[in-house]
Amino acid sequence: MTNQSGAAVNMLQKQLKELDQIFQETMETLNTVAGAERVAKWNRCRS
Repeated sequence: MTNQSGAAVNMLQKQLKELDQIFQETMETLNTVAGAERVAKWNRCRS
């Protein structure tokens, strides 16, 4: 795997972990509105 491919894989794995954390919090609280807001906030941070 090239350096760029490895970096891309690492970045995607980090993002998946972040989204999984948001998903877990949303499922625990069953607050889908807050979950959607957290995903929107997460997405803004990525832009």
